[in-house]
Amino acid sequence: MGLGSDFDGIGGKLELSDSSKMPLLADALRKEGFTEDEVEAIFFRNAQRIFENNL
Repeated sequence: MGLGSDFDGIGGKLELSDSSKMPLLADALRKEGFTEDEVEAIFFRNAQRIFENNL
């Protein structure tokens, strides 16, 4: 599992209007009690592990 975004073709008012706003999501996760290790896992470590184990 990895976190990704696809903002092409999405309409409406979004809190994350483009990928430059992803740090807002990380900050919100931390504010809700996620540890730094958990945030890193959500954003890239899980996907990195899959790539390293399968490529």
